[in-house]
Amino acid sequence: MVESPVLGNHSNGDTVGNDTMRIFSTSHILVIARRATIMCTCLGVVAAISTVQAADGAFELPTAGPAESTIARVAARTIAHEHYMQYMLDDEISANLLDEYIRTLDPQRLYFRQADIAYFSSFRRVLDDFLLEGDIDFAFDVYRTLVTRVGEWHSFIQSQRDNPLDFTVHESYQPNRSGASWCQEPEDSRELWRLAFKNDVLVSRLTADSDSAAATVFQSYERKLRDLRTNTAADVLEMYLSSLARVYDPHSSYMSPTTRDNFNIAMNLSLEGIGAALTVVDGTPTVVRVLPGGPSARDGRLRWGDRIVAVAEEDGERVDLANLPLRKIVSYIRGPRGSRINLYVIDADEDLAAEPEIIGIIRDTVDLKGRQAKAAEYKNNPVADTPTTTASPAPATPSEADASDTSNAGETEPTPSADMSAFESTDQQINPEHGESAARDRIVVISLPSFYTGRSGRKGSGKIQSSARDIRDRLQQSVTPDTLGVVIDLRSNHGGSMADAVAMAGLFIREGPVVQVRNVHGQVKVHNDMDPEIHYDGPLAVLLNRYSASASEIFAAAIQDHHRGVIVGDEKTHGKGTVQHIRSLKPQLRKSSLFKNRDPGSLKLTVSKFYRVTGASTQRNGVTPDIILPSPRDIRSIGESRLRNALFWDSVDPRPTLNIVDVGRYIPALQRRSELRVSENLQYRRLVDDIASYKAQKRPRLLSLHLETRKEYERNQKTWKQTFRRHERREADAALQEAMRIVTDLAEMMAHRDAQ
Repeated sequence: MVESPVLGNHSNGDTVGNDTMRIFSTSHILVIARRATIMCTCLGVVAAISTVQAADGAFELPTAGPAESTIARVAARTIAHEHYMQYMLDDEISANLLDEYIRTLDPQRLYFRQADIAYFSSFRRVLDDFLLEGDIDFAFDVYRTLVTRVGEWHSFIQSQRDNPLDFTVHESYQPNRSGASWCQEPEDSRELWRLAFKNDVLVSRLTADSDSAAATVFQSYERKLRDLRTNTAADVLEMYLSSLARVYDPHSSYMSPTTRDNFNIAMNLSLEGIGAALTVVDGTPTVVRVLPGGPSARDGRLRWGDRIVAVAEEDGERVDLANLPLRKIVSYIRGPRGSRINLYVIDADEDLAAEPEIIGIIRDTVDLKGRQAKAAEYKNNPVADTPTTTASPAPATPSEADASDTSNAGETEPTPSADMSAFESTDQQINPEHGESAARDRIVVISLPSFYTGRSGRKGSGKIQSSARDIRDRLQQSVTPDTLGVVIDLRSNHGGSMADAVAMAGLFIREGPVVQVRNVHGQVKVHNDMDPEIHYDGPLAVLLNRYSASASEIFAAAIQDHHRGVIVGDEKTHGKGTVQHIRSLKPQLRKSSLFKNRDPGSLKLTVSKFYRVTGASTQRNGVTPDIILPSPRDIRSIGESRLRNALFWDSVDPRPTLNIVDVGRYIPALQRRSELRVSENLQYRRLVDDIASYKAQKRPRLLSLHLETRKEYERNQKTWKQTFRRHERREADAALQEAMRIVTDLAEMMAHRDAQ
């Protein structure tokens, strides 16, 4: 018999979860489950009713009503039939749903115990049947168990308030418990909670350097329990159905009406907040997009993959965001324009128990101009383009090589601005009447932070804007007879309009395929450039990094597959090769009286995949540049391939291309020249050495709770973070500098071949 101290003793636990379960009808199973909840008396919690009596008073917990049951049934069937993968609801989906839901509620395995998990697992292969019948009581029962366990945790911590914490004792805490064993006994949980609390207080003390660290942590714990107890049925439903959607792929989810409204506001760039798009990964808010022109982009510290573990208003109480529905997370982050919010941020590569960085952001709206294409011109200065040849020893620690902005003795390192002296920025007006005899010494750099299309102004009342059209205009305005080459800078461009990516690629090629899209039915559609005109046919480079995704990858892949330009950047791009569609559930439920005055919400589903002209998918693998530059992002655990349940890479049939301009023959020589320059560049050598030293470190499985030992560890981590932040600032200029040198080399090679 499987025992659950919260949900009770299951009278038929020996048969639940094995093959004999299939001989019962669904209704029989439900009767057994209901009977089990009635027997729950161990902790004074009755899971089948909504009023719960806790030590600090009674409170209401959500239950599933007819509306939630109907939404669950329709949503589950829609996901199965309309998601790209077309996976029918079956036992495997059921098992994965259970794991994903538990991971959502308790990602660090702090609250549930082994007996709880054993009981939940007895339903491992029947959740699909429940969903098809619209029965989601299991999801609400599991949530009630979580609230009970968190209540126990809170009561235990309260009992420890008067016990002083001794940080001179050599104890340790496991920071990443996502794969740890579940606690077996209540005393095991209490010991884990004691260590977790001690770690939280230590982190708070290191972050704020305050004697009130314990009080601050207590306050955040109080709010956490209060938030869990005040979640609505819609919140629990969203967490459960989103867990189901994420079994299919990480970009699919169920959105309650409030979440969908927040999503629409973010897409319209009118939300007054931090200017970043978030998702919830394993219960933690995670940055998936920093919006160009927004306050976070202007600040420059928040990056793709960062986890926001807590927030605090200026001089306000810290609010932990773990395990909250997205609706509440957004409500805590959103605020009036001009107000300050402190974000407690942990890097994608750090453990959640680490000391967070506090990033203060002044809330504001997104400036639409921040995402628009911009052109800059640089004049080639070959005298300043002499690479340095001074050797530097490999640093053992970042502090030896780059602890400050002061160069080491005996070495000469240009500052980022001085490094750009090989190409001097010019504000000189270009005369389009320049003759062909004028010296060709100018590089045009066009930066595009985001692909966009649509009308500007409030509610789309202004003129039609298009990133492809803006790029065309920048080319017409900037490219003159004395232009040596063009660099298209798509670094950190997360994508946007696919149609604009196709149109933009068409500016550089003469007709032909740009991207292929396969839909949920397996049909492949080729999107072609229909414009026979080439708006620029000279030397071209495209600059990318790991944050370049989606439409950026479509454009870069097309330029690479048509051999039209040289792709330069990090070792690969993000690798998001899928398309999502928002599907309202209203049409399917419009005849139901339950939803005459209620919005049933929407599904965000992956419905198609991108494929290159060569037939290869951009999914997971992204775009590999022709010339790869060392990058401080090489140490970050980011990219589509890092996401759980990310769709696989595959291919379709290739499409023929007509290459009017073919730079493929020059790639090997360009690679050799670039590699030589990079190897002789002091800044890049330091970066490569620091990457090697950082990767050589062994990540500790346990974090010390001894104050001085932990201080030393956190100081070392902070030094590394500061080192790579400096590398990022310098590398931004260095990568652009190298891209312009590559274009210069390409122009020279093409001119030499033309002369022959």
